[in-house]
Amino acid sequence: MISFSVTHGTLEHLAISIMQTNRFRPSKEGQRGPGVYFWQDPEKEKLAKWWANHSRKTKKLSNKKTAIVFANIKVEEKFYVDLATADAKRMYVKIKGKLLEAGMSFRNESELISKCWTELLRTLEQQAERDFKVFQSEVRPPDKNQDFWDFIGVGSPFAVICLDTDIIELKRYECC
Repeated sequence: MISFSVTHGTLEHLAISIMQTNRFRPSKEGQRGPGVYFWQDPEKEKLAKWWANHSRKTKKLSNKKTAIVFANIKVEEKFYVDLATADAKRMYVKIKGKLLEAGMSFRNESELISKCWTELLRTLEQQAERDFKVFQSEVRPPDKNQDFWDFIGVGSPFAVICLDTDIIELKRYECC
């Protein structure tokens, strides 16, 4: 069994809803495809707070308060995959090349990146003959926010992306 102590940055009203319903609603797409994104890095509280504030500004919700949800994730090792390995990154590059060679069109670079990671995960699941419930990956910020990542001094932090919300154990939330 693998355990992660994680944080998730969001708006306060959504944190309250998550705690009341004991349920996250996974995103349909993200930097690494669909799922619920958590920070597992040593700076996980700062990262969650930054991400919540960044999302609030991006979505023009400056009048909304933010919060950090604290949780634990426990998953059997066979249902976990680490996408930060050199092999996974090489597979990602091959998949990206194939998608571009096929002439597929994407709204923007973010959509292309999300599609590549989703295809990588699908490929690994086919090879393993099972669906993964959790994966880990490095997540890089938008370039305009590089100063924040330099501040924490750890390079690209690790995110834990949960595909099965039933294995998330909610602890608490804090306003920030």
